Amino acid sequence: MSLDHIDLQLRQCFRLPGGMPEFRLDPGRAALVVIDMQRLDAHRDGEFGRRADVHGVRGHVEWFFDRLEHLTVPAIAALLAAAREAGMPVVHTRIASLTGDGRDLGWRYRYWDMTAGVDEPDSEFLPEVAPVPGDIVINKTTTSAFIGSHIDRILRNLGVEQLVVCGVMTSGCVESTVRDAADSGYHVLVAEEACAALTETAHVNSINAMHPVFATVEPLAAALARFTRPPADP
Repeated sequence: MSLDHIDLQLRQCFRLPGGMPEFRLDPGRAALVVIDMQRLDAHRDGEFGRRADVHGVRGHVEWFFDRLEHLTVPAIAALLAAAREAGMPVVHTRIASLTGDGRDLGWRYRYWDMTAGVDEPDSEFLPEVAPVPGDIVINKTTTSAFIGSHIDRILRNLGVEQLVVCGVMTSGCVESTVRDAADSGYHVLVAEEACAALTETAHVNSINAMHPVFATVEPLAAALARFTRPPADP
């Protein structure tokens, strides 16, 4: 997907008065954050897909699942390989109820009845992008990982200042996490193909909302190339 749709006048506007700094990845102070790539919402046979079948709207979510299977999952797998090769910490978040019945989740998840316990099948990560030994798994209770988990403390303990963020949904948990990360002082990079939303319109609108104010959003190939460049500020 081309990023040419991003309004160039908008980019120019946010270069005033001082502009946004160029993102230059330093693997020594960066982490990869993979958002909610679990069966619950990222697999067509998970709860989200099952509800689409129950309500007769499977056709409305096919774009999302097709993008996941053919573009987003392979893109995330490529980011995982690059991050691990570079020795970067890898953090996986998931929506998971520690109590099992959802009463510890935010009210919207309770209203939606998206309440899989940590040991239930819908909390399992997709095998293609699952954690490996040494990765960090964080259970979250809200859309933003920074509001609904202790991710900020973990990242600061690790000395992380930069984040590469990917996962689902672009317009929900990804964007919420990116915005809060930026406001928490992190420099954020998003690989466009490594995210997916319910519709293409929702995805594009979210990309436009994040870039360039809250994150640098760019194609996967450009993001991967950063892993081998010499680090510089920031």
